[in-house]
Amino acid sequence: MAGVGQSSAASQRYLGDAFRLPEQCAQVIAQLERFDVHAAGSLLEALGEPAHHQERWAIVAYVRGLWSLLRGDVHEALSWEARLVAEHAHFNSPDSLGYSLITAVQVDLELAAGSANAALARVATVNAASDPILLVARARAELLTGNPQAALTLVSAIAWSPSVYPRVRIDALLIVAAAQLAFGQDTEAVTSWRVACALAASSGCYLPFVFIDADQRQRLGALSGEAPSAVPAGLAVFSQSSLPVVRLTAREAEILRLLDEGMSTKEISTLLYISVNTVKSQLRNLYRKLGVQSREDAVAEAKRLQLLSE
Repeated sequence: MAGVGQSSAASQRYLGDAFRLPEQCAQVIAQLERFDVHAAGSLLEALGEPAHHQERWAIVAYVRGLWSLLRGDVHEALSWEARLVAEHAHFNSPDSLGYSLITAVQVDLELAAGSANAALARVATVNAASDPILLVARARAELLTGNPQAALTLVSAIAWSPSVYPRVRIDALLIVAAAQLAFGQDTEAVTSWRVACALAASSGCYLPFVFIDADQRQRLGALSGEAPSAVPAGLAVFSQSSLPVVRLTAREAEILRLLDEGMSTKEISTLLYISVNTVKSQLRNLYRKLGVQSREDAVAEAKRLQLLSE
């Protein structure tokens, strides 16, 4: 692990000058930036689990989540993260940096697991007033579920400061570049890509490059004539550049909620002032989107996809 001490000082500023990572976590980040999963794992094992009284528990969870994403061990990581969040609920207020970090890494883990609806549900209420970490997490989820315009809109709402969130800033630039490619805006995509490459070179943050599709990365490198040599060519956290997602209309979501409450077709018709035939038509659409054949299965599948709360 030669050079860890030298690079960990820079890694402590991974999220910007306003928040410095603990030294041990910075060492893990330094190894992840080298894509040395084994060395990072050894450091995490030595670090152990955060004690209940440690207020920086979320940093450990965030770093471990990044490590799991590179390993491809996402299902076990989601269970571990959920347990840790439950144990540290008193530290995990929505206005804390820890909440942003935990939510962001859980979104990426859900996306890597192919659970697009679960990922979107975690950031469904994120808006322009939120911090860059959560906005970028939602933008990535929108991009990977076939909504590049929403991704661009979310990222454009962020007011960036040069000294804040270098890792997240690179993430955002790469999301923008991928979205611009989707719209055929190659010139704009190359500009975003080059800024991301320059910021990576100055900050040492190369990990974000494996959070976009390897083919998109190769294309952007070819179009621009430059690519970060530190990034393994075929490595990508997400196995698909586009994930299937179930999107319901407002009316379908309303009927689904009433199904969950146990209402009959007639009762739904009366409550919503629509005909029974209209309710039946909406139910057919719901069943088709959810891939089910009955009310009970529709409710169960909707809860699995986090379209309904448990």
